[in-house]
Amino acid sequence: MSKRVFGVVAALLGLATAFALFGGTASAGQPTPTEGFEDVGFDGGNIDCFKSAFGFDDPDAGFELGEEVRFEVTCVVVDLATDVTGGFVDDNLTIIDVLPGNFQIEDAFCLTTGTIEALQGVPNFSASISGQTVACQATPFFLGATVTLVVIGNWWTGPCGDIKNVATAEYAGDEETPGEFIFLECADISVTKTASTVTDATGATVAQGGTIIYVVTVCNEPDGFGEAQFVFVFDQL
Repeated sequence: MSKRVFGVVAALLGLATAFALFGGTASAGQPTPTEGFEDVGFDGGNIDCFKSAFGFDDPDAGFELGEEVRFEVTCVVVDLATDVTGGFVDDNLTIIDVLPGNFQIEDAFCLTTGTIEALQGVPNFSASISGQTVACQATPFFLGATVTLVVIGNWWTGPCGDIKNVATAEYAGDEETPGEFIFLECADISVTKTASTVTDATGATVAQGGTIIYVVTVCNEPDGFGEAQFVFVFDQL
């Protein structure tokens, strides 16, 4: 173990004891970006982040309107933020995800490991929700600590087709923008009705006792990006 790593571990042990006795300074759910680490003698941290989407069906086959979707944004601490002496720096890891306007948020929460919150016995807590913006914030205290933002909801309307959703994450001067592509299927049904007779192709006139032909056509428009199911057609004469 290098002197630098030993110094970080020693500082972490001291910090863990202090937080266990007196409580932490992290304010979960209130994102506040950190600025100017390098300018004041700090060695900024480093995180790796990724975003995933899960549904009841195979995500590769696309999602449908009304189907429950679970988005997860996970960030892993690769390098801790340290000061000039190699000591641990108390800084928040913040994840912010802005969901599209046609996504209905049902629930959102934070999952953490290796954070001050987890050390204090609160590894899971509610995320901050403001409109379509959802955020998690926690303070990592060792390498490999993770913070995960979970958002559960559904697509209640179009636009449909390929949708990309990008989140942002920040820790000690390092910023990440994990994204995820999904395919949203939305059937788009149209219906037309025409009338015709033997003597009038427009169906405007028909002789008493004559025959009139009605044609009802139902179409699943190509721009609907989805398979139409359980389609019922009624014609009230």
